Amino acid sequence: MTGFPLRRLAVMLIAIFEIGCLGLIGWAGDWLARALAWPLPGSVLGLCLLLALLASGVMPARAFRSGAELLMSNLLLFFVPPMLALVERPELLSATGAKLVAAVLIGTVVVMGGTALAVELSLRRDAHAA
Repeated sequence: MTGFPLRRLAVMLIAIFEIGCLGLIGWAGDWLARALAWPLPGSVLGLCLLLALLASGVMPARAFRSGAELLMSNLLLFFVPPMLALVERPELLSATGAKLVAAVLIGTVVVMGGTALAVELSLRRDAHAA
């Protein structure tokens, strides 16, 4: 029984390391956007960099599996602050606020769909290569 907590701790530390690596890739994208003065957000460039690393095989998808699972299991926490902002500012529920909410929802669907597609393609590629 003493090995179980240590194993769980090791898995958690690996997940935190993987999340840190994802954060570094995002930071690199942000730095790249600033250094090149591109009009794209750094987070978008970071995702493109991550996709390039996964597609080229330099970084296999399994390298981020634990961290991605941890982030996905706590995804709801990322949506709490926007909901609190809506409660604190009821004017966001006006016509302008409805347009803003529609844009956020559409953007969320597009980003999540694109992410799902990228993950699916990389997993298929890893399965095909194995």
